[in-house]
Amino acid sequence: MKIHFRGEDICPKQTNGTYAGILRGWLRAIMFGEEPHEWAVTVPEKGFEVDTSAAEKEIDEMAEKLRQMKANPVFAAALQKVQAEI
Repeated sequence: MKIHFRGEDICPKQTNGTYAGILRGWLRAIMFGEEPHEWAVTVPEKGFEVDTSAAEKEIDEMAEKLRQMKANPVFAAALQKVQAEI
């Protein structure tokens, strides 16, 4: 990583100095809610909550249509013929 400063590219050290390491660790702890601070608000994580009721209803309706189709003797015979060929 390079930082462009006053016409020159500066390559920072890969290791932290003593105070920089302490500050970086402290800021990281605040960012991730491990350390409370007055200007940091910790937002609790929630998993993805997806409303699947519409999809479940559609699947149930499709399953019911398939049951009705299988009850039809003509469809049942055609389905058996196709399954035999597979």
